[in-house]
Amino acid sequence: MEAPKSLTENIIKREAMSFLKGYYKFKPRGEGGTIVKYDMRAEGGLIADGYLEFLDVDGSTFSATLEATSASKRDEVVYQVQKKLLFWDTLSFSILTTVISVLLIQRSNWLDYAELKLGLGLLLSWGFLVLYFLLGYLSFQLFDRYRYIYAIEQFAQYNVSEKWICIGEDVFPSGSDKYFKQLKKRCIANGVGLLWISSNLKITQVVSAAKSDLGGAKSRTLFKDLDVWVNLMSNKVGIKSDLSMQRFAPKFYIQYTVIGFCVSFLSILMYDKYDKFRHISSDAEEIVDEAYEINSNQIPEPEAYQIIESALNQYSKQINYSAPQDDTLKNAYRDWAQAQLEIQMDSLEIQKTFKDNSVKGLDSCRKWKGIGKGYYLIIKGVYDNERQALDQQLFVSRSYDGVGVLPAYCLNSKDSYYYVYVGQPTKDPKSAEQLLNRMNHDENHVLKPKDKRFSMISL
Repeated sequence: MEAPKSLTENIIKREAMSFLKGYYKFKPRGEGGTIVKYDMRAEGGLIADGYLEFLDVDGSTFSATLEATSASKRDEVVYQVQKKLLFWDTLSFSILTTVISVLLIQRSNWLDYAELKLGLGLLLSWGFLVLYFLLGYLSFQLFDRYRYIYAIEQFAQYNVSEKWICIGEDVFPSGSDKYFKQLKKRCIANGVGLLWISSNLKITQVVSAAKSDLGGAKSRTLFKDLDVWVNLMSNKVGIKSDLSMQRFAPKFYIQYTVIGFCVSFLSILMYDKYDKFRHISSDAEEIVDEAYEINSNQIPEPEAYQIIESALNQYSKQINYSAPQDDTLKNAYRDWAQAQLEIQMDSLEIQKTFKDNSVKGLDSCRKWKGIGKGYYLIIKGVYDNERQALDQQLFVSRSYDGVGVLPAYCLNSKDSYYYVYVGQPTKDPKSAEQLLNRMNHDENHVLKPKDKRFSMISL
């Protein structure tokens, strides 16, 4: 027999089915012969170029299907990158990791995120989203999940005993071709047999098929002859069968759910941040207004006054006089109010930090991040080693709350010593001195012994 000039699909499927008939010839079986058919169809647009069946030893039907692929239809076995799936997977991954990153930054006080305004918080979130999306898009496309092979995805819809693919030798240029390697890899992973046919019609078995678990006779895919299937579909009014190459591509319902949840959560988080900042600002303004009313005598006397022109013109002599504009009072109040607001915001942040981290033992340096020059701290003493500091902390804690141990290296000091302190740092030296004076005197206003006194340091 002469070798054909080209391997057509009809030649490939007939030679491959002849090979499979001999392949299953000695397989244990029940009564009856082997049935071989071509161009079979099933519901859902499933196509079988070749179909073989016989009774198994247990009385069930053993069925095998074949997908024959020639060079003209090589797209059936060449993978394509599923860009839509890659996009939605990457978007859901990036927004999920953005939410996690924002939560970690808030919990750990990295970059002082709690003090950022709403606009900067949104900008930071968008930056994370873009960064994670680019990283995910570049890395995810290397995974097999996004390499769509039509023949393999169609076989995943089948429920038959064994599945085979037979390709002509002219489909791939060589065995080292990346598309051939991917096809072989996916066949092994999915239990699909792979046959290779040469131009002289010699068939080589590349991968063996693995038997599928049908899960019961009712679930077996029932194939029909092409003409019977066409008549059946023509009688079903309004039913359309999708025969596109992408009809077995996955849907994106899980990704939609993840994205919707993350967007909702991030929106609630940003609104909560804005609402909290708005209330803090309002409280601080009320405090400034109250302090202004109490200490109004501290506002300097203005150097200029507004003159009433009607009083100057009472003798019908017109005087062109425009009162000088002096913003001394306005500027003084504005600067003073801004300073009071900054002090209040700083005090609220320090109270939150020290409240959340009030535990025995050495302080974490993260707790003292951003606290440096300009702060005053009341200490019990300075100790050379950690053990002495921890013992003194336990002793002082019997009489006072908020006793901590501050390692000097947290303040960018090269010395290895430890402060045992009481209370919180403050920028107000007067209030710190008043507190220190009360702590160094007993209830009878008598100065305590020297070894029981506290001192104040400037950070």
